Amino acid sequence: MVSDANKYKANRKKNKWTEKELKHKPKGGMKDFNVSSTVKVLLVHTKTGEWYATSPQCTHYKAPLSKGVLVDDRVVCPWHAACFNVKTGDVEDAPGLDALVKYPVVVKGAQVYVLEPTEGKMGDKAREPSACSASRGNKTSYVIVGAGAAGATAAETLRQGGFDGRITVISGEKHLPYERIKLSKALSATPEQIQLRSAEFYARHCIDLKLGRLATALDAKAKKLTLDDGSSVAYDKLLLATGGNARLIPCEGHDLDNIHPLRVAEDAAAINDAAAIGGNLVIIGSSFIGMEAAAALINKFESVTVVGMEAVPFERVLGPEIGAVLEKLHAAKGVQFRMKAMLKRFLGSDGSVSG
Repeated sequence: MVSDANKYKANRKKNKWTEKELKHKPKGGMKDFNVSSTVKVLLVHTKTGEWYATSPQCTHYKAPLSKGVLVDDRVVCPWHAACFNVKTGDVEDAPGLDALVKYPVVVKGAQVYVLEPTEGKMGDKAREPSACSASRGNKTSYVIVGAGAAGATAAETLRQGGFDGRITVISGEKHLPYERIKLSKALSATPEQIQLRSAEFYARHCIDLKLGRLATALDAKAKKLTLDDGSSVAYDKLLLATGGNARLIPCEGHDLDNIHPLRVAEDAAAINDAAAIGGNLVIIGSSFIGMEAAAALINKFESVTVVGMEAVPFERVLGPEIGAVLEKLHAAKGVQFRMKAMLKRFLGSDGSVSG
């Protein structure tokens, strides 16, 4: 029995699913539905005929999941391929961190009812996955070197999987773990604006962050790490999630001023400061980072020129046809291109790059 106080009938007429379709088809379909004046849900009808309802947006950047792909009982985000289980709302693949809100569903004849969620309240956009904390009785120490998305998510996953020993995350950066890929899209973003979790989250789950510390030596036999301040960290289990460094081009003039890599938040801040001065910007590299930076900076410099070894941008990852389309889109915004070119040297005067 579904009481009037907690039932929300799918608005079929407005959303163009008829009563017959709600009961029998479209199997393997999904659609956004308004279940009240302020609440929208994603209603899913699987190929096996089951009905499920979740919050309608990806928990990463709020992409509409109804525009994504439904594969069996999993929905894949149309923007960055985060994956969620529609039966439970749980995250099944990155970059989503929080789960979807799961709504119980009751089908009565040709009518589908969405009930209040068992966790949270109606209209919640996301649900933090359940996780344990640390136990004094478990002396096992798990150390993670690297606090990017991989290292930070690994720490979360350990707690979500029931590991209640000690977790230590070591980071060479002084900031809380943040979404590094955002740097090339919004160079003005501060680490606080793009951090993955709050300091309170890590404290609540007893995840010890050692920020601004570099691991300088590893004694695998003794299971001990040495840090750059001379201290050491013992471990039972170790995960190396250090990522990579920005690849610099060691040609003539590479040490001139105003040549910026883009890897960490400080790099993005330096580029953003240069944008405040203006002038002419040259970007070496025509794949995702270079092209995202070009799009973000085209209105901040007098000119933006992309230099790439390929015939068109993205050629090696997306192919020549898509690359050509994207080149036209960027060119229409004013980006200039020098393709099929390799960097020979940097020109400079007074210690600063000039060409």
